[in-house]
Amino acid sequence: MKAAEKPDANVVFSPFSIASTLSLLLLGARGESRRDLEKELRYPENFSCIHEEMRHVAKTSLNLLTASKIFHRADIEMQPFFINQSQEFYGVLPEQLTNESSVNTEMINQWVSEKTQHKITTLVDNVGLDTDIIILNAIYYQGTWLTQFDPENTTMDSFRSPDKTVQVQMMKSENYKLFIKNDFHLKAKVAKFQLSGRTSLLVLLPFDSTPNSLVDLESKLELDTFLKLMRDLNAAELTDAMVALPKIILDTKTDLTWLLGDMMNFMHSYKSPNLCGMTPQNPLLISDSQHRAVIELSESGVEAAAATSVSVARTINVFEANHPFIFILWDEKNEVPLIMGQVVDPTSTS
Repeated sequence: MKAAEKPDANVVFSPFSIASTLSLLLLGARGESRRDLEKELRYPENFSCIHEEMRHVAKTSLNLLTASKIFHRADIEMQPFFINQSQEFYGVLPEQLTNESSVNTEMINQWVSEKTQHKITTLVDNVGLDTDIIILNAIYYQGTWLTQFDPENTTMDSFRSPDKTVQVQMMKSENYKLFIKNDFHLKAKVAKFQLSGRTSLLVLLPFDSTPNSLVDLESKLELDTFLKLMRDLNAAELTDAMVALPKIILDTKTDLTWLLGDMMNFMHSYKSPNLCGMTPQNPLLISDSQHRAVIELSESGVEAAAATSVSVARTINVFEANHPFIFILWDEKNEVPLIMGQVVDPTSTS
């Protein structure tokens, strides 16, 4: 849905960060609002263990720092149960906002900056004095390639975007160890690059670079299809390949208010949820929901915070990411996507 909004733009977001934020909100949701959130997050109804699972992922996902925070207006009374549960599962102690909008904005952005190792310095532009509650989650990931790229082999090369060809810094290796598969259902070549801390970077590269090839790939990438792809890659043998991967820095900010409302098909419930488990002062309005994610690919590895040319003439495996592709930063231990998105123009940061 985010890609459909601007199909010719880069996209990066963190499914885990968004799910963590909504799961924290779920602690305080009741009635229809709770059932709606459980349904759209694909949680079993009244599955209270989900909060323990979220805590487990946060603690065991190596190379990942994640933190949540709640800010609320001074006259908002927080339910003791919610305070205890949010601290137990998410390490959150609610903090009061001040009576000055600029101070609140700076306080929130400073917290986000600290928790993302200063990769994301601004999340909110303004915190109005009518704001009741703000729930935040920040993640930061840094991992190194198990097979390193030599910086001396990085050269300028062409990347074919739908409407133009741009010159980018392309990391190259003549003999790179990775898992690779041609998926003829997805019509894409898929590579899994190993990273430290039991994580990996999946790159899904359409067989061709036509304007609709990325949209077609996304339309076929359903859950069952993706899980089968992961099983095939996990069963595959590590192989040597000639690799070309662009250096990128992506930074995308997403307004979740309209996106979640449309995706969940319960805008009224989302905008005016029943949060009596969080505070007895209902109804509350969710006036703003922002998400921002950053990812960087370089010779040393992947750094992220919270988005093909097939040659049959060569006998060696080739993976040249020289046209738009989808990427997924995958936690192998917990089997969850940490960061994902699409690259349409590596020369653009947004």
